Amino acid sequence: MSLQTRVIALNESPQLAQLIALGQQSDPYFAYETPEQDFCLFGFSSCQTWWPIAFGNEVGRLQDWTTKLKQQFQTDITGYDRGLGPQLLGGLPFAATAKQQSRWGIFRHGYFFLPRFLITKRDKKWWLTVTAPLAEDLAKLAEDFLHRLQTIEPLVTAENQVLNETALYAEQWQQGVRDTVARIQRSDLDKVVLARPLVIEMAQSIQAAGLWQQLRQRQPATYHICLQAQGQAFVSATPERLLKFEPNQFATAAVAGTVRRGKNAAEDEQLGQALLADPKNRGEQAFVVATISQNLEQLGLQVSHPAQPQLLRNPNVQHLFTPITARGLDKVTPLTVLAALHPTPALGGVPRRAALAQIAHVEPEARGLFGAPIGYLGLNELGEFAVGIRSVLLQGQQATLFAGAGIVAASQAENEFKETALKFEPIRECLKKRLDSED
Repeated sequence: MSLQTRVIALNESPQLAQLIALGQQSDPYFAYETPEQDFCLFGFSSCQTWWPIAFGNEVGRLQDWTTKLKQQFQTDITGYDRGLGPQLLGGLPFAATAKQQSRWGIFRHGYFFLPRFLITKRDKKWWLTVTAPLAEDLAKLAEDFLHRLQTIEPLVTAENQVLNETALYAEQWQQGVRDTVARIQRSDLDKVVLARPLVIEMAQSIQAAGLWQQLRQRQPATYHICLQAQGQAFVSATPERLLKFEPNQFATAAVAGTVRRGKNAAEDEQLGQALLADPKNRGEQAFVVATISQNLEQLGLQVSHPAQPQLLRNPNVQHLFTPITARGLDKVTPLTVLAALHPTPALGGVPRRAALAQIAHVEPEARGLFGAPIGYLGLNELGEFAVGIRSVLLQGQQATLFAGAGIVAASQAENEFKETALKFEPIRECLKKRLDSED
């Protein structure tokens, strides 16, 4: 099938409420916003989709699909800025595994789609990208889409009620932490990130686009991501970027260590400084920085980063944060870099292979999109992926929340359980509260 695309500058800025309402009705649908809220994109409907029915070599198969897509275009797709033109929207799985995947449905081995309609905000301007088979009229498609967007009624979200809340595998997970600590103490394993799920049953079906909007209001300094397809959705308010691709260079970051925010400015500063001085958390952060740098240098890239971490503050928690940049992207493809970095020590552990084996041994379920790369990649190889943490899988009335903790030799199971509980809070709060009106 031959494809064509057109990018149109919009004279009027779309209303966020209308984008969200249209997103709730669309299948598939994707929303992505940066922490600064100066860049966002919204993808509606699909020209083509990619979702493997079996596990293994997901990055390689995604690269093959991308190559075939490029060959279908009869118009130039290389000259667009990041986020404009045809984009692949979606996420890869945390790991290739034959473990129980029933919870993840169509997302179990990764899911991407090429949207028919893409709304992008960048540089304070709004754009519409329309992509369709060669036989279709792009101007008419754009006109009809914009009319629908402008006339749709805003999303109305009624009060919802929590019926039940279950911390799955709670005792098993804490015992897994103890077993992992013991293994770290007697082997060359340095760190393992263990995750656990929390299932919340609601009285009514949960609207993914509405939850995305609530997280945007209550967690402004994070990425805000929603991937919706075939009756389920993955929503994330993650503080962590995996990769941002620009011409011939890219940026990533090391994020590790967690402490709550203070009740006032003085306590907040005290907690932040204690985090910066804590040997356990500084050691964890050093693992992440060193491993990311080493993996990038092995690809022949020039890597740079500050010597000391800084604080990354979110409404509920604060983290250690080190920005990392690299040059030489002309030597490798974006997906090659992604495969080299994922999972980072902040989501997997150190050494990577041994840590992933321990995760597979301890965790009863596959992680699916949790902790995995999720974002957008243009067919011109510019784009960005975040890490799908602080996230929830929505299926009807059920919400499955995910959170992880970095386990090292000094870790205590009870403390790590409390840390993961703290990370659940932003989404738990949103599930229990009515959607506020957008300013």
